[in-house]
Amino acid sequence: MDTLCRLKGVGIPVASAILTMVYPEKYTIIDFRALEALGIKRGDSEETLYYYVEYLETCRRIANDCKVDLRTLDRALWQWSKEHGGGRQLC
Repeated sequence: MDTLCRLKGVGIPVASAILTMVYPEKYTIIDFRALEALGIKRGDSEETLYYYVEYLETCRRIANDCKVDLRTLDRALWQWSKEHGGGRQLC
């Protein structure tokens, strides 16, 4: 993550997408839809490495509890936000 973020134009969200493409079993994408589904307001904090690590640990726990992989969880959070977003939250 740190190495990717050192590249010009690459921040935490883009780096998370790259890592998810390469290692989908270990990483997940951080974006406003997934955050919204979890009841997290979008803000500058999502641009920090610490924030991403906390988000990733939360997603891993939820995925494990639900017995799904991280990619399935990501898709479910994204879809829920698309259908029900706008101030509501899934969890």
